[in-house]
Amino acid sequence: MHVTPLATDRDAFHRLIRVVRTGQPFPLAMVGFLVFHSLSLEDSSRVPAPNHLLLYHAKQAASNSVEDADAFAFISTQARQRTSIWFWFREGPGCGLECESSECKHAQREFAEASVKHMFSFAEKLPDPAFPDLHRQMFINFVEDKYIPLLKRLCVVSWECQPHNALVFDEKHAKELDESVLAPGTRFVVGDEAFVMDNVRSEDVDFITTNNKYSYYRPYIQEMAMHPILNPLHRIIRALPSLDAEIPSDMTTLKSCTWCLVHPGFSIGVNWTMPDFRRKGLAYICSAAVTKSYRDFAVSSKVNTLLDALEIPRVKEAAQDRIATIAPHCYTQLDNPASVPMFKKIGYRVDEKVAVDWIIAELK
Repeated sequence: MHVTPLATDRDAFHRLIRVVRTGQPFPLAMVGFLVFHSLSLEDSSRVPAPNHLLLYHAKQAASNSVEDADAFAFISTQARQRTSIWFWFREGPGCGLECESSECKHAQREFAEASVKHMFSFAEKLPDPAFPDLHRQMFINFVEDKYIPLLKRLCVVSWECQPHNALVFDEKHAKELDESVLAPGTRFVVGDEAFVMDNVRSEDVDFITTNNKYSYYRPYIQEMAMHPILNPLHRIIRALPSLDAEIPSDMTTLKSCTWCLVHPGFSIGVNWTMPDFRRKGLAYICSAAVTKSYRDFAVSSKVNTLLDALEIPRVKEAAQDRIATIAPHCYTQLDNPASVPMFKKIGYRVDEKVAVDWIIAELK
């Protein structure tokens, strides 16, 4: 096995995307993650995060290029409480995980295990973990479910979210979405209560971090909420004090009821409604608004230009019977009695072939 560090620049991300995008089913989480980081590098005012890219080749080669890499890992010490790892393995002749030959399978298993062990060992030695006491524990982000047995063979798992399937917005519902969604600043009434749709603001970060269903790392919510690419996509619904109340100039003085955000990597998440405001349809209204803002971004000329360069279909032109591009999407468990019907009502469809998990683990 040969390991090559790679600069975290746009060229590297674009080359990786062109390799990863050929996976079947379409590796939505990984492609979205790489596209997000590529777009983020366009903002020269932002301080680059301490991230690391590693290429893995099963055999020593003259070039050891991105294009013939058998695996890669993206490692970040600051994104979460624990150092985070995203990884990918090539599949197919020569280095895939599904070879028919028993000899080849053995070699591939050895390579995959050696690669993951190196990722963890490399990450443990990085000098700037957010919490040094947790330096051996890794947060494995958006890991495809087919890699979970590999991780569990090698690691002690201290937490697992459980696999979530992808729900992807179907373009045939785009017109209906455009005509029904509420824009930021819109006042609306549900029953005998008045609300207003708003953008997420910096003043909301502490409230969202404290009250969301899952316990998130505050710097992660801060970065996600206020990132210049993601912030225009988020929405939050606030309660007005009475039916005839006017919208105040400072909407952060209002009660926050429901919010829906978009993660780095472009999956919809951090979707929550406060207990006092449930069963009013607010989660649906907010999630639909985020779906529209996300789709508007995904079909913009900026994103279309990038997708063209990466040879990824544009959202409006992509096949609708399978995932083929970065369209609005989220991940949820298929037995979730609230999320699945709600997203289907907005216009999403389930893709049972695409599932991801989140795991906290350390090497045995």
